[in-house]
Amino acid sequence: MACLRGCVLCVFSLGLAEAATGDWDRSYGAEGHLSLTDWFTEPGGFQPSTWQPQADGKLLLAGWGHTASSAQSYWVVRLNADGTRDTSFGGGDGIATLTFGNSGWIDLALQADGRILFVGGGTSSQEIRLVRLNTDGSRDTSFATGGELVIGDTRRIENPRLALAPDGSAIVLAKIGTSNQTMRMLVAKATSAGVLDASFGTGGLTEIVPPFTVVEAGALAVNGNGVIGIGGAYRQSIGRIPFVARVRSNGQPDSAFGTNGVVEVPFFNGDGTVGSVAVTSDGKVVAAGEGGDNNGWRQRFIARFNTNGALDPTFGSGGRIVASGTWIASMLLEPDGKLVVAGDVSEPVWNIGWLARYNVDGSPDVTFGLRGSSPVDFAVMAGTRLQRLDRLHRDADGSYRAIVMAWRYR
Repeated sequence: MACLRGCVLCVFSLGLAEAATGDWDRSYGAEGHLSLTDWFTEPGGFQPSTWQPQADGKLLLAGWGHTASSAQSYWVVRLNADGTRDTSFGGGDGIATLTFGNSGWIDLALQADGRILFVGGGTSSQEIRLVRLNTDGSRDTSFATGGELVIGDTRRIENPRLALAPDGSAIVLAKIGTSNQTMRMLVAKATSAGVLDASFGTGGLTEIVPPFTVVEAGALAVNGNGVIGIGGAYRQSIGRIPFVARVRSNGQPDSAFGTNGVVEVPFFNGDGTVGSVAVTSDGKVVAAGEGGDNNGWRQRFIARFNTNGALDPTFGSGGRIVASGTWIASMLLEPDGKLVVAGDVSEPVWNIGWLARYNVDGSPDVTFGLRGSSPVDFAVMAGTRLQRLDRLHRDADGSYRAIVMAWRYR
């Protein structure tokens, strides 16, 4: 089967609403969703990669795309709570355009004062750029140089990710290396003024060197103490090996965590990855990902690691949960320590959206959805064969919102 090039995206809310926790809140938007698909002229359209909710109910989306009158660029789009474009943002059409790159690897963070941080690939493969926008979408010229910090090297730098430290500084994760065979992880910290923080690592930068070349490093999280968790995969002869890494708040790889701050996920037979991480208030690293079992099947897992890198035996079974039949795309920690994950779950004909909540000990939270999980078939996406929840956020009222991606196959 071939996958049609277009995908359907919407934002939805799962909340307390009129029914049990975990039910789809159909009072949100139009029948529980906001459609985000019909904005830009083909070919290409707008390809959202990430989003952030604002406290006033408006939504920020970041991605890349083009219109009939514009070359391919990065976009930051702001929507009103009803899904219409906020014309007070950007150029009067709700869109702030950033023309320095066109890589699909971008990320977005919202500061406490409402200003917007954006990271993406630069004008060459040897740089990434961190930009700050004012609340109206204009560049914040008080940040770095003209609102833009360039992080460059003589080596390739790619696939940036972004998170905020407790002091409001920006933590950036990327892959760096001279070739696909020499990739490692680069972590940078930029102050609120837009300069690299000299107290972090070496001159604001630190490199983490796993035992083999890094092929994926897309999971990043920071806890309230500034401890950084990272997840991804490195390459061995048997395939991709999932790993997690822990970095101290001063930018040094945590030598007490595994080997040089890196721990290989110790189950399954390779060819997997860690796609989402979280760091608990006491510094434990929680990882969600996938790996192959002895029979060649894909297995999805959630694992929790103590601060010494060992699996936490008080979580799940021996430190892990195996979530068979699911795909975990996003994860967050609740204030009470419970864990919420989102993705999709296999059904007889196709995959549908899936949300689940686990107690602190890894057991399903049976007060949530149906015995701890909430599968959602979005009938508004008629004809789709794969529906996946991603980029999960928790609202102040305890409800959840996520991007929903859906593909049609033929």
